[in-house]
Amino acid sequence: MIDFERINNAILPHLETLLPELLPGGRIVGGEYRCGDLTGGTGVSMGVNVDTGKWSDFADTPKGGDPVSLVAAVRRCEQGQAARWLEDWIGIDRPSPAPRPAKR
Repeated sequence: MIDFERINNAILPHLETLLPELLPGGRIVGGEYRCGDLTGGTGVSMGVNVDTGKWSDFADTPKGGDPVSLVAAVRRCEQGQAARWLEDWIGIDRPSPAPRPAKR
């Protein structure tokens, strides 16, 4: 099972480093990373709060409350795939699955 809260909390201190890689063409403006859209184009129609990870594309309807949902929207993948991508990006070790009981 993926611990989304753990991943989101781990990535928050690194958002200012992650966002230019994920959304090139943006910049920090008053506590938000602003760019044109989910492709990272230039402009200010999209904002990501660098403290909370909440984001919104004000020119369109996409919005979300955390970094995992942002990565899923940008990379057009499921949240589980986005969480694993963030784990790899930041170097978080995935918890080992619980051992299965031996078959008799």
